[in-house]
Amino acid sequence: LVLMDVHMPEMDGLEATRRIRRLPTEQQPRIFAMTASVLDSERQECLDAGMERHIAKPIQRKLLAAALADVQPRYSTPPMPVAPAADQALPPQAATLPEESDPVHLAAFLDGQIAQLDREGVAELLDSLIDGIDAVQGTLQRAVDSADATLLRRTVHSLKANTAMVGALALSDRCDVLEQRAKRGSTAGCEADAAALARDYRLLIDTLKPLKARYLDAAS
Repeated sequence: LVLMDVHMPEMDGLEATRRIRRLPTEQQPRIFAMTASVLDSERQECLDAGMERHIAKPIQRKLLAAALADVQPRYSTPPMPVAPAADQALPPQAATLPEESDPVHLAAFLDGQIAQLDREGVAELLDSLIDGIDAVQGTLQRAVDSADATLLRRTVHSLKANTAMVGALALSDRCDVLEQRAKRGSTAGCEADAAALARDYRLLIDTLKPLKARYLDAAS
């Protein structure tokens, strides 16, 4: 089984899957798409490329476990693609989440993530986001300074998933808008939005920092 990231540098997951499917081998792996892209057209692209299922980010452990439980022994011929299950979309509560500026609401959302990630998993998630803030901001600035639309798209795509995983849905939506603009192949006019996004993402991380101990203490 291959859990295929769709948005990878150099060669994306769609092309990687197509090449795997063209390999002259009797046994092909199962390939599941794992991506923050949840539009119907993007799901269909994954299926058309030869992937069997689409698992949306942020990953929910129960849905991933259910998908893995369905995996059967390897087969010689890839099966026909099937439509993704309805429950693999983003959690329905996403549209009604409070503003991410309030640490109380952020804590409430993260408490809700415990069912999928457990307390240690939430602590690890916060730890990775906090540790990676400087690298993310540096990459975002480099993408704008070098007018690298591909790097900008990849960076804000990752930010879109990161912010959604902690409940910052308004910020995640802004990442999606900037990602769609970068997909057109140019960073022209994106400078101010990228700078505002970097500023607000750091504010989000600063809000999350005091919450990490809450889950670390509980996990230990």
